[in-house]
Amino acid sequence: MKQIDHPSQWKYSSPEEEGFHEIITPENSACKITWIYRLNLSENVEYLLRNDELELNGVVINGAVKTGYGSEIFDLVSFDSFYLPAKENLIITAKEASSIFIAGSIYENKGRFFTRKYDLSLPLGDIHQIHGKPPYQREVIMTLAQEDEGSRLICGITRGEPGLWTSWPPHQHTNDLEEVYYYFDIPASVSISLCQPQNGRV
Repeated sequence: MKQIDHPSQWKYSSPEEEGFHEIITPENSACKITWIYRLNLSENVEYLLRNDELELNGVVINGAVKTGYGSEIFDLVSFDSFYLPAKENLIITAKEASSIFIAGSIYENKGRFFTRKYDLSLPLGDIHQIHGKPPYQREVIMTLAQEDEGSRLICGITRGEPGLWTSWPPHQHTNDLEEVYYYFDIPASVSISLCQPQNGRV
């Protein structure tokens, strides 16, 4: 495992080139059970997503894709997401130039495929949440909530109002976890930042 000596080393670039890119792995970070990928596809390009060891939670960051799981077809646009258990296939076809960020962790034979639309009109509850108060208030849509059927991953999207602090993205207050954050739509830069890793559910 790579030694991470200073928080400045907890930043990982997110490639914009075509293809499937490893960003964070146990080999290049202090993570033990967390993988982060980015998939960039040009219009009409098809990609077969499969991992025999990891469960995967993907979020369309920009663009629009068509996903094929078995005989089912799902259209996903920006901030829509999917969950894919290990050893299962998902065919992703870009309807336009698209980028998908994908989190992965060890699959423990618990989880089923599903997609989730990004819908801020959902009532507050397990999926749509509001945390904090202005100027630190943030709105959260869980792409893979603790209540969903998955193995280790808990994932979500945090939205803050322009010019205000948003505190932390979705996370659990426990010592037994690893946390990884994507940052995007930030004017100065776009980066991925790694927080302190632990064992257990991501």
